[in-house]
This record gives sequence, C-alpha cells and structure tokens, in this order.
Amino acid sequence: MTKIRKICAALALSLASVAVADDLNLPVKVIDGRAVYYYEVPSKETVYSITRKFGVSREELLRLNPQLIDGLRAGSTLIIKVVDSQAAEDADPVAEPVEPVEEVEEVEEVEVEEIPADTVGPQRQIQPPMPAPAEIVIADTVAVVEADAESVNVAVMLPFMLESEAITRNAQNQLNFYRGMLLALDAPGSSDVKVNLYAYDTEGSDDAVRRIVASPDMQNLDFIIAPGDSLAIESIAALADTTGASVLNLFAVKNDAHQRHQSVIQTNIPHAEMYDEATRGFIDRFKGSKVLVLNATDIPADKQSFVSQLTTELVRAGIPFEKIDYAGKLTAEELLSLPVRDYVVVPTSATREALLKVLPALNEFHQANPEMALRIFGYPEWVVLRGDIKDNLHKLNAVVYSRFSTDLDGADVVAVNDAYRRWFGCEPSPSFPDTMLLGFDSMAWILNVVANGLQTPYRGLQNSFGITEIPDGGGVNKALYFITFDPAGTVTAETL
Repeated sequence: MTKIRKICAALALSLASVAVADDLNLPVKVIDGRAVYYYEVPSKETVYSITRKFGVSREELLRLNPQLIDGLRAGSTLIIKVVDSQAAEDADPVAEPVEPVEEVEEVEEVEVEEIPADTVGPQRQIQPPMPAPAEIVIADTVAVVEADAESVNVAVMLPFMLESEAITRNAQNQLNFYRGMLLALDAPGSSDVKVNLYAYDTEGSDDAVRRIVASPDMQNLDFIIAPGDSLAIESIAALADTTGASVLNLFAVKNDAHQRHQSVIQTNIPHAEMYDEATRGFIDRFKGSKVLVLNATDIPADKQSFVSQLTTELVRAGIPFEKIDYAGKLTAEELLSLPVRDYVVVPTSATREALLKVLPALNEFHQANPEMALRIFGYPEWVVLRGDIKDNLHKLNAVVYSRFSTDLDGADVVAVNDAYRRWFGCEPSPSFPDTMLLGFDSMAWILNVVANGLQTPYRGLQNSFGITEIPDGGGVNKALYFITFDPAGTVTAETL
C-alpha cells in the first residue's frame, strides 16, 4: 500500500494495437457510423485461426470487437479493420450493429450474506448521458507497465476464459466486473486522475497466474484486482509485498491473506467483524428497547452464533432481553403477557420458514397494541424476499444488516445501466451481488483512495468501503449497512 499517492493528470487508458495489412480481400460496409472490413464467422472458426488468417493480433481483434470476450460464435460479424477514407466513400451505408452478447440464462449466486437490497443510492452522483466507450483490450500481456509518478497502474487479473468455446456464468460475471470498471473511469469526477488499466486472463489456472506474476509487467503496479482463488491471492500477494502494490481481494470472502500480507486489502467485511459491527450498531440503535429472542425449537437455529454474541453484549450494556421458545407457529397469545413497552424482536433463524412462523403473530400482536413500538431485526437473507413476507417486514419496521445495498431504481444506478447498454449493446447480466456495479464501485473507490487516502470512507452504488489497517497485515473493510424497511413502503440504508 506504499504506492498510494495523490495524482493530478488527464484520464487515459493504455491500449496496444497491431496494424492490419491494407489489401484485405473482405467486403466493406458501415457499422456504427464507420466503414470497416468485416467478416462473417463460419462454424469451427477460432480467434486464433482468424488472427492467423488476416494477420491481426488477438489484442487488436478484441479492441475492434469487445464482444469477443464473451466467446466466438458462428454467424457473428467481426470487424477486421477500419478502412481508409476512399474505401469509406465506396462502402455500402448500411448501419447495423455488431451482434450483441447473448444473456446468460441463469446467474451464479454468491453466499446469501452477500445479497444486496433495494435501498438508497450512493453519495457519488453520476449524470447521464456518458460519452462513447473507451476501447477495451484484454490479453495475457497488454504492454510492459512502466513506472510513472503522475499515473496510477491498475491490473485486473481475473478468469475471463478468452480461449473457451462457451462462456460460463463466472466468466460473464468477470466481464461485467471489468466493464463496470471502464464505466467508472469515464464517469464525471474521475478525469483528474490518469489511470493505466491492464487486464490479464488468469484462465482459471494457477499456472497462468504464476506466469503473469513472473512477468516484468508486475513490477510497477499500484493496484491489483485478484481473482477469488486463495492460491492465486497468495502468489500475487507474495510479489506485491515486495513491490508495494495493493492487492484487492474482492471475491474471496473467507480468505484471510490480509492478516499475513501487508499488500492485501480484504474488501468484504469478514464474519467476525461483521457480527461485531452489527452488534455494536444494534446496541446503539435499540438501547432503549427490550429485546425478544424468538427461538423455534423445531427448526435449526442457523443464526445462533450471532444471537449468542448479541445477548452477551446486551448483558454487558445492561439492556434487558427475554428468550421465547416456541414450536410450530408463534401465536399472538404467547406474547400477551408482555408488558407495554418498546420491543425489538430477533429470531435465531434467518430462513424463510422461520419468518413464516413468526410474522403473522407479531403483526397481530402489534395491531392489538398500537401504543407499543414493535420492530424485527434480522439478516442479509431477508433483503431478497418479496411478496407478503416483504410487506410484513415493512409493517414491522424491519432492520437488517448486509454487506451490500443497492437502489435498483435510483438515478445513479439507472444512469450506469443505461451507459452499459450504450457502450456494449446488451443488458448487463444479473447477478447477486451485481458484479458490474461491484466493478464500478471498486474503480471509483481506487480513484477515491488516490485522491484522498486509503482510510477515507467511500459509499458507492452498491458497496461501501471503510478500510482499517491491521497490525502486521494489510487492510480490511469494516463498512456494513443497516437497511430499514419502513411502514411507508420505502427502503433506506445507512453505513455503520
């Protein structure tokens, strides 16, 4: 993290290209307003065979056809080269876009405690429309990374799987992440920082990671986005400890490399720290209420570890609590003996089954005692619930903790999604959390670090960053959301 510094310069992406011979025996037409030589891809063609056939590098082919990162498809149209002005005059002026990326049918969900909610937007303001896209280059080696005191070198090392015949869900998510980074680089407010962005395909292989790490490119990097593989993180961190680069672990939630390597920043708040922050936030918010712990004796108490920590801290803080055991469905009669006062209810299970067992009785009890304040406190799993369950959470003024928070209808998120469609000609594929927004927030946060320092808090479109440096290690994100479902039907979020 020693290379983090303030910089003022013009925004730029470092790109590599290789010229193509002018005597291509290919048809010419206008695509997206420019005359180009184009090629209809037959079956059994590969990126490698096309580069050999037309004497073009893979980097140049990807630059002209960014959709290739999703895989080569038979029948698609590829741009081989932009033609000269005379050829443009003779071209058939038919404006047709390059075939867009096909959407992935299903998304790969991460563990439930990483699911975002429909909540408030970011402090960073994004004003549409955004300008035309920067060109994209993804390759094993883009260019030799040179040291420059007035620029920031950022490397993205992810399994893009460029050589695979079919795109996987995970590769699509990596692509969305990278595209989100590009959108952040072009967003208002980022133009005062010069960024050289380099991307490397780790191919899902430890050998590929070691090969990349051993290249001269790695010596002058300031930030490295690491893949979600523990062996890869170790290899990258071992080098970064010697070069001063900061390694961002955005994908491996349970990895603890930040405890052993000064270079590693764990951007996902670990479970232990998350429970600490959630407990502290709970006590600050509900210290005037009595806590009811609802324990279903006939289903697993999957949140017992959190509840045990919470009740221990409640005793230390002098906050009263009561445990209610029940079997089957909780009934309003089981709550009638409670004296009139303010209550906050904490179930020992976050499952949908557990909620269905308690929500009707809690709402009935609340309606029968309108003079009492009754709220329910719970877990990240709840933020994706819909229908009657979500309506009942609103009625009970529910509060949940979560690593992620997104207002999908907020102006900022809508603007970035619109920019994605303009740039890449397709919809961003859905994922939980949204990997495109994660890429946007990660790059925006890097720019914030460069301008204001590592420990400056940052709240993005989906992710918040509040980095704490740890002794004999790197840094860890302590930011956590409290998300409130209020009775008016709105959802709001605050960072602790």
